[in-house]
Amino acid sequence: MKRAFALPLLTLLLGSAACSRTQVVAEVTMVEDSIGQSIPLPEVPIQLLPYDRDAIFDSLEAAYGTPEPPIPPDLIAQRQQIVQAQQQQTELEARLQSLQDSLGVVAQRTQQMQEQDLLDTPEYREVFETFSRLEREVESVKQAVDSAQARVTALQQATMARADSLRAARDAWAEEAFRDFQQVADAKVEQRGVEPVADTTNTDGIAVFEVPEGQWWVYGRYALPYEELYWNEPIEVTGDSIHIELNEENAERRPVL
Repeated sequence: MKRAFALPLLTLLLGSAACSRTQVVAEVTMVEDSIGQSIPLPEVPIQLLPYDRDAIFDSLEAAYGTPEPPIPPDLIAQRQQIVQAQQQQTELEARLQSLQDSLGVVAQRTQQMQEQDLLDTPEYREVFETFSRLEREVESVKQAVDSAQARVTALQQATMARADSLRAARDAWAEEAFRDFQQVADAKVEQRGVEPVADTTNTDGIAVFEVPEGQWWVYGRYALPYEELYWNEPIEVTGDSIHIELNEENAERRPVL
């Protein structure tokens, strides 16, 4: 009787081991410059891949022979100028809003004092001087906002046609060079015997997976103005749970046209 149960029991144990899975917690964060602290990034698609996608791309590019059309450094510099100009515009708009709010409060106080027949008092003259100063500042900042908007538009127009042309050339190159990517990736999935898994980060910037033990790659990307944060982090999945943080330090910053 003991020998009769030995094989089914061994099969059950092996099957249980083969099906055991480890929890992988991926946390995506980025430092918010305005507060100097890390904040979670929600709604970021994350995948756990049983293969190194970068290695596949590198091998296909090497086999293709013709290098990818590069993004010229001066175009990247022009894009950075746009980002800086947009930031300046945003700061000016915030300053304008603050001044307009203050002007509204002072205007209301001025009207109240007029209704109270306090025009000849030192207090009224002080409030009226504040109103006049704020009015001049509002007009000055309005002009600065208009100038900033014009500069952003001019910079964007100066790079738009060039960026569009280069993007088309790079897309055409990638379509040819990487045409076999999915076929190679599918072969690696079949070889490993495990499928990729995907999730999207929640409001806490966290995505949770359960996968078999072994070598995996955590893949994700997060769009920024004119560039992206790109992750393809290798991890060895063992034990009950693994936590990996994806942030600016372990991301590759890639220019985006």
